[in-house]
Amino acid sequence: MAEIVMNPVRQRIFQYFLLHKTSTVKKIRKALPDVPTAKESGYDVVTMSTRGYLAPKGTPADVVAILEDAIKQAVESDTYQNFIASQQSNVFYLNGADYYDFMTGEVDTYVPLLQQAGLAKK
Repeated sequence: MAEIVMNPVRQRIFQYFLLHKTSTVKKIRKALPDVPTAKESGYDVVTMSTRGYLAPKGTPADVVAILEDAIKQAVESDTYQNFIASQQSNVFYLNGADYYDFMTGEVDTYVPLLQQAGLAKK
């Protein structure tokens, strides 16, 4: 796997580079008017922020199942759904195995982009 090397300025430019057509882009465009969006640069990508919970390796399967169920219930609760809507965001739940697969796909997508942008060491 590549080592990602980013200082705050590079990180800001990279984040801007990947975003397109969101309210955030309008704010970043004002700050970085000459930096094109990913779409304008020929990359058909959409990014998002994800959060996941991890358990230590070797955690018993029954404990993992309890944690997954509790997190799923919390994410699907009206209270949390209303909070997410108030933030003009969205949420989706993935169990541990599906989240692992999702994050593996994210690495497969973004490491080559980071390398191409010169922001990752091989």
